[in-house]
Amino acid sequence: MIELLVEQSNRYAARKNRLGDITTEEMKCFIVIFLLSGYVQIPRRKLYWEKSTDTYNEAVTSALSRDRFDFIMSNLHCCDNDKLDTSNRFAKVCPLFDVLNKKYQERAPHHENHSVDEAMVS
Repeated sequence: MIELLVEQSNRYAARKNRLGDITTEEMKCFIVIFLLSGYVQIPRRKLYWEKSTDTYNEAVTSALSRDRFDFIMSNLHCCDNDKLDTSNRFAKVCPLFDVLNKKYQERAPHHENHSVDEAMVS
């Protein structure tokens, strides 16, 4: 999944003449910071990098710079825009869904025997 995001984001950035060569490690840090921003909520995302005691986050600033985070955020893609299926409304996120579904199915517990209780059936 990370490789897909890195590859497509770099392709999109190159198409817009914004060379940045996003690495796998940077993408991992980006995803962690993005998830953290949903858990530790502040008014604006850029406040994580300010030196104010109530918003500053040492883990965020040491992982990725604010400008680098913004660069990745503005170029984040998971598909090639030239090969979009116009009939599919989710064409831009389908490659990500496919990768995630495959990973989930590999790790999902598979049970062949299912138990149905009379309390479950009306």
